Amino acid sequence: MDNASNPVLFAQFSDTSRTTILLEFQNNFTDAQEQEIHIAGLEDFCGNTINDTLGKFTYYLISAIEAFADSENLSG
Repeated sequence: MDNASNPVLFAQFSDTSRTTILLEFQNNFTDAQEQEIHIAGLEDFCGNTINDTLGKFTYYLISAIEAFADSENLSG
């Protein structure tokens, strides 16, 4: 991950269906920077191993710009 500068600290299946893997990384990602993830040696229930896979994604921080309450809908 992150050009090998952000290693995975922890990986586990999210539940017993084993369809989703949760990853925890050593460092936070940099906003709006493209990342790469390399997957290798992952095996399904039948023993089939996934081909080595390289994926790219861009992480964006969530930020609220503005939020206003509608005073007509407030009780009190």
